[in-house]
Amino acid sequence: MDTKPATQLDAPSGRFGRLVRSPLGWMVTGVIGVGLVSAPTAAGPGPVPLLGAAAALAVYRWVMRRVAGRPVPEIARRGAGRELLFGGAIGLGFILLPVLLLTAFGGYSFSWAGHGLAPVLWTAFAVQLSGAVTEELLFRGLALQALEELWGSRVAIAVTALFFGVAHLGAEEATPWSAVAIAVEAGGPAGGRVPVAS
Repeated sequence: MDTKPATQLDAPSGRFGRLVRSPLGWMVTGVIGVGLVSAPTAAGPGPVPLLGAAAALAVYRWVMRRVAGRPVPEIARRGAGRELLFGGAIGLGFILLPVLLLTAFGGYSFSWAGHGLAPVLWTAFAVQLSGAVTEELLFRGLALQALEELWGSRVAIAVTALFFGVAHLGAEEATPWSAVAIAVEAGGPAGGRVPVAS
């Protein structure tokens, strides 16, 4: 767990400095920073999206510790590998099981990949992992914590869940109903836990 005291950046003491250090200020700063490093690499080949995700984590850590003056136990190294493997295995299982069942009963075919199935799967994995990291940083890391500080946990969860659903309206073949479904089933923090870093 990250127990080192956060050191806030020596921002100007005027109106701009107070604005940057406010919850909405560091939230916007973080969203811009994470977006700038992750967007250009999101659909890159091979490990490029993973490099973007690593850069996004570094930006998030810097903003939270130096601008917001908050610790970041949510991205602590201790236990991260175990949790990544456990969560990744569950997610991979939920994706692979339906695909394997559909394939077994003739409802799906990997023929579109030709002989290059492994590179296709690796790229898809890297892109999906990068997208998941970026979404967590934006919605649960920055927005949820900033709004929680302003209005409390319940309002923060409701607002970020709503925006999480709306953000997915840009996906191909998305509908208002799919946005509502995503907001309900994936918009809140995992297990109902709010990642408080105070």
